Amino acid sequence: MRRHLLGLVAMASFGLAAIISWYSPLTHYRMVGDMGLRVGLVLGAFWLAWPDLHRLPHWTWYILPIAFVVLIYARVYLIFLIPLFAVATFLYILYRRIRRKGSER
Repeated sequence: MRRHLLGLVAMASFGLAAIISWYSPLTHYRMVGDMGLRVGLVLGAFWLAWPDLHRLPHWTWYILPIAFVVLIYARVYLIFLIPLFAVATFLYILYRRIRRKGSER
């Protein structure tokens, strides 16, 4: 039921964006149409990903909001953290391969 509601809200946002973009007397509300398009795109992506969201670990729902807030406020320092994230990802992939080989024996 929630997925259907999410899809309906996404379609309504797309409809709002389309009406404001194509109906010329509403050009003063162009920013509202752009907002509707962005909200529709994000909610549409969530609608598509809804079945896969249940497979995420429970701790992810606590970390994601914190990560988004850090991303918003630490945008300047993020360029310096990209190499750190790349090395951490590489080490994690290496760890997973070693762990898989050890479990096959």
